[in-house]
Amino acid sequence: MIKLLPQEVIRKIAAGEVVESPGSVVRELLENSIDAKSRNIDIHIRNSGLELIEVKDDGTGMEKSDLELATKRYATSKIESLEDLQKDFTLGFRGEALYSIAQVSKLVIISGNGKEAWKASYKGEEIISLEPYSTFKGTIVRVEDLFYNFPVRREFTEANLRKAKKELNDIINNFLVAFPHIGFRIKWDDKKSEIYPVKEIELERYMSIFGEDFVREMKDFIVEEDEIKIYGFFKKPQYLSTRKRGIERVFVNRRRVNLDFVRIAIRSAFAQENVIPEFLVFMELPPYFFDFNVHPQKKEVKIYNEKRLFSLLYHAVRKALMEERIVLSDIKKDENAKKMPDEDHGADVPDKLEERGEYGGLFELRDEARQLEFGEVLPFDDKGKEKEIPYYVPEKLFQIHNSYIIAEVETGIIIVDQHAAHERIIYEKLKKKKSGTKRLLFPVAVELNREELDVFEEYRAILESMGFEFRSLGGKTIVIDGIPSVFDAMDKDIFKGLLNDLQSDLNLPDKHQYTLKTIACKAAIKAGQKLSREEMAALLDELFACDVPFFCPHGRPLIYKISLLELEKKFGRT
Repeated sequence: MIKLLPQEVIRKIAAGEVVESPGSVVRELLENSIDAKSRNIDIHIRNSGLELIEVKDDGTGMEKSDLELATKRYATSKIESLEDLQKDFTLGFRGEALYSIAQVSKLVIISGNGKEAWKASYKGEEIISLEPYSTFKGTIVRVEDLFYNFPVRREFTEANLRKAKKELNDIINNFLVAFPHIGFRIKWDDKKSEIYPVKEIELERYMSIFGEDFVREMKDFIVEEDEIKIYGFFKKPQYLSTRKRGIERVFVNRRRVNLDFVRIAIRSAFAQENVIPEFLVFMELPPYFFDFNVHPQKKEVKIYNEKRLFSLLYHAVRKALMEERIVLSDIKKDENAKKMPDEDHGADVPDKLEERGEYGGLFELRDEARQLEFGEVLPFDDKGKEKEIPYYVPEKLFQIHNSYIIAEVETGIIIVDQHAAHERIIYEKLKKKKSGTKRLLFPVAVELNREELDVFEEYRAILESMGFEFRSLGGKTIVIDGIPSVFDAMDKDIFKGLLNDLQSDLNLPDKHQYTLKTIACKAAIKAGQKLSREEMAALLDELFACDVPFFCPHGRPLIYKISLLELEKKFGRT
């Protein structure tokens, strides 16, 4: 029942592990060109790689004797002993690349060292012809009729040409990103070549790949410790989309890999569960930190100290986010409009604001210090009384469409969604239990239907923990005696609306978290609500005192910055 497989079948199975698609071939050939110290690489692909894959470089090249061994299994120029596997290879080691490619294609290699050149044709691992060629320095590898003798793989690739093309694009782009100091010329079928010249400044290469907005929308970070260097870019919070994934690329010693802990570290630094960060991360690690040889295509890498790298990356991104926060909150102040927090302070507040109570209930200041500027807290003395410190209104502050606040900052302007910003402020107060209970002078009686009563009973304990006080009048009627102080007021319609929002998510595992977000949304000022200059200033002050001033609790961006440079470009000044 058990038989030894023929060698031809064994070779094809082994080759299939390394060469699973046209993209696998391109990746292996580009790695060889880069390890040969090439300065320029040309890539020509026809029919998504099935008809032709040709990679030409100006690297060190090979001699005649090298070509005779190139397709032998485990033939390599990279190692001589087992100990050499611990070396810091540019792109790792897998001694089956050319051998495997030769098993599933018609392979031709032309290579020269500058003095002489040779052309070799192969069938499997056997060389079938070797002849002199015009002298040049470098190597040309021509792979034709991929999978011609592997019909199942060939048919599968033909049926998925669009997918194969996308994979090829992704793989080539990874090399473009990782090696800006190498020039690339890429030709698809018989179309005009795409040219990516050598770039000594990496950002210029990234802009050519990801677009000119890369520099504007991405924030850089870097951390170095001992032999470890981690650096890269993440998309600034104001430019993130909650609806789709964008750039998510990680490179270890210039090789693109999948590392889940990188994504987790960056999301943790953003501290917002509904946000999908975009990032480009490079890690430069000593060879004892990783092992690439755990996957046939080297798509994965084994890291031996993830916790340390996680911590370094988390703190580097967190620090960069705080820098971005300072830039956004660097609002110009108008010293002529300063207010002193004394007994007559309320007299200077417009009637509309005064009617709402202490800052109109818009911002609860009884239990905590109010933020004047980022990092500057309005202090209290030993008796809990506010000290005499000036309060500065921003110099240029506007509300448009009664929904958005525009403020001038040192390097441009910021636009803030007033509802989303207030949601964030309330959410963090509730989460930190910095919002008490406001007892109602006139309690609110609410008669509930059966569904509303079920929701109320399900959420009553959570609602009470956040500042509500209830009484039952019997039947389906309840009385609201107290509300969280983040609310301006309460009536039966507002409360029923809250229950209705909670009803749609009765089966959520984290009801407490969802209730926080729902109350924050219900209590926040609304789009279309007119605010005084002082109210807008107070809103911005409290926003930049938040732990996460970039997103509303649901993950939507709430602030957008337009730099002076962007404005100057729009008006043709640069």
